[in-house]
Amino acid sequence: MIFGTQLATPSLTLSYNGAMIETFYQTDQPVKGVSECYVLVLTSRASSGRKVYAFMQEHGQWNDQHGRFIYEVDTIGTGETLSHQEALALYHEAKRELAERGFVHAFLPDDKRKAPRTDPRSPSRETVPA
Repeated sequence: MIFGTQLATPSLTLSYNGAMIETFYQTDQPVKGVSECYVLVLTSRASSGRKVYAFMQEHGQWNDQHGRFIYEVDTIGTGETLSHQEALALYHEAKRELAERGFVHAFLPDDKRKAPRTDPRSPSRETVPA
């Protein structure tokens, strides 16, 4: 996924069991387990008989000390009252911040590349079969 004004194809966000998941890289040809990435997840969960939402951002990178690629949770947004709208706002804000840092190439799980999108401030959302 490229943020910019050159391409105008709508993007897809994986929606599986109510969860949205995207992985962002600085390169359009990442190497799994080598290329630094960020994974954004928005999901629902049950809480006191009603549905609330959670947002999580993981940072994946090679760790020389451990000699392997590791993921660490950077950000997590949960709460007994986090609405879908609030969690979605956290998700899109994280995407905007990642784009500003050069993480503009997005992939769905199973390494399926997303179509480019023109503006990170106006996300479109479609579901695709898992």
